[in-house]
Amino acid sequence: MSRFRAFVRIIGIVYTLPASQDGSAVADGRIRSKKKEVSTATFALIFMAMMTIPLKPTHIASLTPLRGIAAVLVILYHSDSLLRGQRLGNLIAGTGFFARGYLWVDFFFVLSGFIITHVYGDRLTNDFSPAILRDYLLARFSRIYPLHFFMLCLIITLCVIVLQRLPGAGQMYSWNTLPFHLLLLLSFGLVPLGWSIPAWSIGAEWWTYLLALPFLRYLHRGVSIRTFVAPLLCVSGLAVLLYFHPRHILDITSDFGLLRCFLDFVVGICVYQIYRYLFDRDQWKRRFIGSDGGFVVAALLTVALLHFAAPQDAVVEEHGFATPIPSPLALPLDALSPLVFGVLILSAALNVARARQLLNARPLQYLGDISYSIYMMQGLTMVLFFTCCGIWRRSHPTGIMDHPTQLMIVGITVAVDLLLAAITYRWFEIPSRNWLKRKFTSEASPVSA
Repeated sequence: MSRFRAFVRIIGIVYTLPASQDGSAVADGRIRSKKKEVSTATFALIFMAMMTIPLKPTHIASLTPLRGIAAVLVILYHSDSLLRGQRLGNLIAGTGFFARGYLWVDFFFVLSGFIITHVYGDRLTNDFSPAILRDYLLARFSRIYPLHFFMLCLIITLCVIVLQRLPGAGQMYSWNTLPFHLLLLLSFGLVPLGWSIPAWSIGAEWWTYLLALPFLRYLHRGVSIRTFVAPLLCVSGLAVLLYFHPRHILDITSDFGLLRCFLDFVVGICVYQIYRYLFDRDQWKRRFIGSDGGFVVAALLTVALLHFAAPQDAVVEEHGFATPIPSPLALPLDALSPLVFGVLILSAALNVARARQLLNARPLQYLGDISYSIYMMQGLTMVLFFTCCGIWRRSHPTGIMDHPTQLMIVGITVAVDLLLAAITYRWFEIPSRNWLKRKFTSEASPVSA
């Protein structure tokens, strides 16, 4: 509700108040005059008070760039993994910042829980109805499925023309797995990664939208003990999942990545409860969590999470691909990653200082706008990266790739990804999403999420 509407409502209440304490009619003209003066002063005070009440924003712009930055970092992670896998070196030695970049997918999942609660939480909790549930599911479907379907069709076309000639194409582009891609059943442990590699997380998100609904309705009730117990239970669940995972890291994709997504998503729901609690408390926001210092601390915690627990130099061979052995610290740090990302999201969303101005810069906002296309384009650009590395290896049978060549190939890959993302965002993602929403949902002005 806007300040103006709230002000008008209060004015209506004041006008209906009795003229005296006992509710009797006032006939004396002097009393009527005094009443007008008091009413005018009262309205002025109410209006001034309303102007100081912070209202929940419909769109948290400072979170948008974080999506774009995370999407680019996922590209760098995949580039680093392909270099290591082909024994061509790595982007930066001595740190896990790129090698542990799979955790940025967990950032996406936590942020998704936060944003979904922000946009749909009240409607799905307080005003729940079959129509609202239908609009929610159709809005989410129109957000994620069209680009997924487009990428799948594009990769199928390229596979028929050229990709089927690449080494390992029979396993990567298996026709038997296409139905699972079409139905988004890619994170249940039913099929291995293939075709559009990032699609496993899109499938995990879609089914989490459904499975997390009861938890959203239970947890979206303000800050309480459950707001803190639920994330701890989620972290414990991730720790158990990591313990039984063969590599003991959170790079869990087609092999039950749904559980990974669900637990991160629930953490995001709880982080939003804290955000809404702090939003009306300016003193706390400015003193720490919403200050530039708070944002810097959150960013440093995130960097530390990625930097430490760098993979070991030793590798194991899996299907002709060299996979580094994870650090023993990976399990506990990976399990704690949703909490760290929650702090980063909270500090960015509440910031009222220079960090907010930086994040609201137009280039960063645009990077966030096209982040979904950036992420999905990796199904193509990683093939380009792999091909470039293969060409280099044929001319250099031994040794690792020199760093300038690494940076050149990575730079070309990122540039091509951004270019393709800008094209698909402008000419396909937005038009298809808006068409589906106009045709099938009753939302007048849906918030981007």
